Amino acid sequence: MPEPNYIDQSDRLRSFLETSKPPRRLGALGKIADHAPQNLITPMRVLSTHALTPLSKHKLAKYLEKRPLLLHLGCGYERKERWINVDLVPGNADLFWDLRKGIPFPVNSVDAIFHEHVLEHLSKLEGLRFTEECLRVLKPGAVLRVVVPDAGRAIRGYVQDAERYVGPFPTGLMAVESLFYGNGHISMFDSETLMLVLRAAGFREVQEQGFGKSWLDAEAPDTEARREGSLYVDARKG
Repeated sequence: MPEPNYIDQSDRLRSFLETSKPPRRLGALGKIADHAPQNLITPMRVLSTHALTPLSKHKLAKYLEKRPLLLHLGCGYERKERWINVDLVPGNADLFWDLRKGIPFPVNSVDAIFHEHVLEHLSKLEGLRFTEECLRVLKPGAVLRVVVPDAGRAIRGYVQDAERYVGPFPTGLMAVESLFYGNGHISMFDSETLMLVLRAAGFREVQEQGFGKSWLDAEAPDTEARREGSLYVDARKG
């Protein structure tokens, strides 16, 4: 086996670390956030969102009349047509709301909920309470579709073939590390863990799915760019 070229690898590592930057945010608040210390970004977003609470509450009355009532929670800039897109400021949302304070819809009022790459930004306890909120607002028989980074798959890939499991990263370990520490991630899930959280929240019917395959009556709104490396699970309210 040829000796690794450590000079080339070192150059690649340095280039990767120097050029890897978080995605830019749109709008004036997003530009401010790009230059703010990382630990201030979320508080800035929360404060801005709370300032818009009166306007958001005014919009809620209109959305409660929408049929079917489909919620896309934690949307960021990824809008889904036909869905009510909800997130903090800044973002491409219909409704600006701090979801850590609960989902602002009545019990048994929502026809479906979709959230994609949201739970990994919450602690496990916050994620459980958020999932309980999803159960509360869903109608009986309605579906929650959850998409998260597939940490189980990432770890298996690294263990089975560390050299191949690199992607754009200098080493396989850095590829796995990015899931756990990158982009504000604080929780990770494999299929077993995610389904356990859903069942602990009160969902009795839970099933792992594939990209684009869902119990949702409407077409699954999965984002193509997140297809690779994501875990898809549906849960139905009993």
